[in-house]
Amino acid sequence: MKKSTILTFATAVAIVATSAGTFAAWDQLEDTSDVANLVVGTPVTVQAGTLTTFSEESRVLGDTLPSYTSTVEFNVVDNNSKVSTLTLQPILTDSSDQPIDSSKATIEITQDGADNGLTGNVDSKVEATNTYNVKVSVKDASLAGETLKVSVKGTLQ
Repeated sequence: MKKSTILTFATAVAIVATSAGTFAAWDQLEDTSDVANLVVGTPVTVQAGTLTTFSEESRVLGDTLPSYTSTVEFNVVDNNSKVSTLTLQPILTDSSDQPIDSSKATIEITQDGADNGLTGNVDSKVEATNTYNVKVSVKDASLAGETLKVSVKGTLQ
């Protein structure tokens, strides 16, 4: 190879090395953002209270079916407007946990006062504390003397 060719290659390499070194020092090719803190929220939970003792409503002999009333409270913890509804599912079973047919007895859930947002067992005004009235109406005399189990399941949505 000629000296001039070698000199040309050496010059080209020197220019490239100088340019690359200049760009590497001049250009900023990466960066990291400032730190931001993240506080993980707490879960929304529903807690069902115990049904109060059922009391028999007064009735006229031969005129009305026996009915029993109680109340149950559902507490919603850390709602912060995340929950839009609380769906209530009444459960009525006999002493061996077999469901009672609705032709023999029914459960009605109602709500009183300003908090009343209950329609068709769905409460659309979910507060921190939600109290509901539970009424069991017995339609069949074959249940006389039986111990019935009553519960209410609440589901947040």
